[in-house]
Amino acid sequence: MSKNKALLFPFCLLMLSCNKTETKSQSLIKMDAKSVTALNCGDWDKKVYQYKGEPRDPDSLAFTIVFKCTNGKVGANMFGPYPAEEHGLFYFSESLDSLMVEQNTISFSFVEKTYYQKPFNLNNFNRIEGNPKLGGSNYRQMFKGKIVGDSIIFECRTKPSYAYECYDDTMVFVKK
Repeated sequence: MSKNKALLFPFCLLMLSCNKTETKSQSLIKMDAKSVTALNCGDWDKKVYQYKGEPRDPDSLAFTIVFKCTNGKVGANMFGPYPAEEHGLFYFSESLDSLMVEQNTISFSFVEKTYYQKPFNLNNFNRIEGNPKLGGSNYRQMFKGKIVGDSIIFECRTKPSYAYECYDDTMVFVKK
């Protein structure tokens, strides 16, 4: 073992032992639909948040985020409409990736990989069979927001190099 590696091991142990005073609310919780364990998984399980451009819009025109806790791991899906201008109205349902919560801040990103003909709802958002595919995208949307009471206020953060605009500059998702 080299001298540098021998010195690095005790330093790593020292750094790990110094972090024992962190509280649950101070910790950074990373949540991935596939594998990352969150400390407060149960707090997010079955929570549903919805954004409507206009309050009277039907649910088929709303953007909905559904959180789930499975085996101590938090995941989330988002589904909603995709206005394809002259092509009509399409719909998407995607898992969120890069999902992070830190105190009262939440962020995630996703790609609307596939567009579908029929709208999704709380009963079918995770079942895409039988819903004809109409197209797709590879544009990544990034959301960052604040948790305020029963709402999440997102600022859409799409990279400027992408030729795509987010749905709205600010989206207030209300707990359903």
